[in-house]
Amino acid sequence: MDTRTARVSTMKTRLFYTTGNRDIIETIWDKPEPNSRQIEVKNIITGVCRSDIDMYTGAFQTLPKEIQGHEGLGMVTKVGNNIYNVNEGDIVATRGEPSFADYYNANENTYVKVPSTDPKYIIEPVACGINIYEEVSGSIKFEDDIIILGTGFLAQVIYETIRNNGIGNNIVIVGRANKKYWKLQNVELCHNRKNISPQTSFDIIFDLSDDPDYLENLISINDEAIIVLAAEKHPAAILPMSKLLWKAVTIIFPSPRNANFIEAMKLAVDLIDNGIIDTESMWTQEYKRDTEVKAAFEDGLNRTRGYSRGYIRW
Repeated sequence: MDTRTARVSTMKTRLFYTTGNRDIIETIWDKPEPNSRQIEVKNIITGVCRSDIDMYTGAFQTLPKEIQGHEGLGMVTKVGNNIYNVNEGDIVATRGEPSFADYYNANENTYVKVPSTDPKYIIEPVACGINIYEEVSGSIKFEDDIIILGTGFLAQVIYETIRNNGIGNNIVIVGRANKKYWKLQNVELCHNRKNISPQTSFDIIFDLSDDPDYLENLISINDEAIIVLAAEKHPAAILPMSKLLWKAVTIIFPSPRNANFIEAMKLAVDLIDNGIIDTESMWTQEYKRDTEVKAAFEDGLNRTRGYSRGYIRW
């Protein structure tokens, strides 16, 4: 029997959120019923993103509780009248909010069907890395010198995507985290930008850091270079526009809210399914929804040895 119906009422569901004071608050939320172009998702797993952790500490602007949490993985429980690519009972990875709720709605084109509830199918952060790469993929040449400022999850996905596409002559990685992963890739990390050889000048710059230092003063940038700013920057960050202007530099701000992000989500599923991107090693810690949510945020903040990314299981 087709259960697709238009609903306008609400359902009460548990939701947790932070106010930016290193707190976790649980409340009852009146979730709207899904409209004709939405699905309802019963939460199973949610990844804890760096932006969630920064919101928890107050370093990132605190969003309304109804849009906190965005790395969802769950089961479809209701389907809007105009949705035909999933059915009730399917497992989906979502980009929508609030995935810190027991149930939430996901808009059309913000979710993808996945084979299982294995945490490797928390697709949103993988798609973010692919989306960042896709913003410049048509412009990268084999002989280009590339620098990735950051060594976390996004940096790993971008690096693997570049290597999978066989482009980039020289890739320099700057950062200190996840040394075990980078050692397995035979990558020697630069611990900070000042360790980079002054003879190296870059064509593509992936900036995944909140470092407020001047880009131009710390690394050499070629004419017509592309800078991809893909992190929430420190309020004191200054980009030397006058110098970059004379180099004809292009600056790109990729976002998971662009219309093509769904394509990055689909590609992420395909790459994971085919073993081209390995994300299992990136999810290093599971937390229980009812007793360990605060620990998930604190561990993500403190990043103890061996920690990469954590997720909460409902």
